[in-house]
Amino acid sequence: GACNVAKAGVAPPTLRLEVVSETFRPNQRRSWLMPSRTPVASITSVAENGSTLGTTDYEIDQGMIRRLSSTSVGYWPAWGGWPSVGTGEIVVVYSAGYATVPDDLKYAAIKFVQAEIQNSGRDPYLKARTVPGVLEQQWWVDPAKSSVIPPEVMDILARGGYVNKSGWMA
Repeated sequence: GACNVAKAGVAPPTLRLEVVSETFRPNQRRSWLMPSRTPVASITSVAENGSTLGTTDYEIDQGMIRRLSSTSVGYWPAWGGWPSVGTGEIVVVYSAGYATVPDDLKYAAIKFVQAEIQNSGRDPYLKARTVPGVLEQQWWVDPAKSSVIPPEVMDILARGGYVNKSGWMA
């Protein structure tokens, strides 16, 4: 969840290597498509309006699938077919994820589990707990905090490029 991995139907989100078939229906002409699973390891096939494209008609560039043309930048058609040709439906079959989990991702998982063990049994949004005559505990809860992922773990994920991958589009 912290890495914004999209769900694929009933399959759980994962960063492990998997084969994905994804249908794109862009609402406007564009030269690139942003796959929901990353990183893209390889593309098996790309079909535009039912016709399979050759490998020289597209490329993977900075996590995006860029449309190529022999004379200029190519464009994926918009849904509804602009300019009035085809449906604008693009089906891409690709492999995405990691065959071997990177060390920094393993480290982030270890730090997350350590934090969970340290705080086990306590709701991270719980401010106080009192058992009359036995126990009284208080915790500071940051009202601006919107995630239960420890900041240290988010820092590791951000440095590794696993989060905020498409922040430039915002």
